[in-house]
Amino acid sequence: LKLKTLHLDRPKPMAAEGEADEVSAIKALIQRDKSIRETSDRMRQWCRDRFTADRWLDENEREWYALDRLCRSRPWATNRTKAFPYPFREASHRMMQIEGSWVGGL
Repeated sequence: LKLKTLHLDRPKPMAAEGEADEVSAIKALIQRDKSIRETSDRMRQWCRDRFTADRWLDENEREWYALDRLCRSRPWATNRTKAFPYPFREASHRMMQIEGSWVGGL
């Protein structure tokens, strides 16, 4: 009931004089879509500039081996001496060779 009241209290967008509410709503949706696309483009460029696939793989590999060490240190571990190899760098590079560069490239 409280949420319903909040929605009812919101002011409706005003249509320009002589403009139907539907036209005003369509214009608002077009503007929203434009804003979302511009934000997405800026974020994609930001990722290209700052976060390469290799950087992500480096961080992921570090976390992989940290978790591997933690699991191997547990009393129930059956393999305490040999780390499980990190397979994702090679697999990712193979996929990028076939698919082309991902955001951030190689």
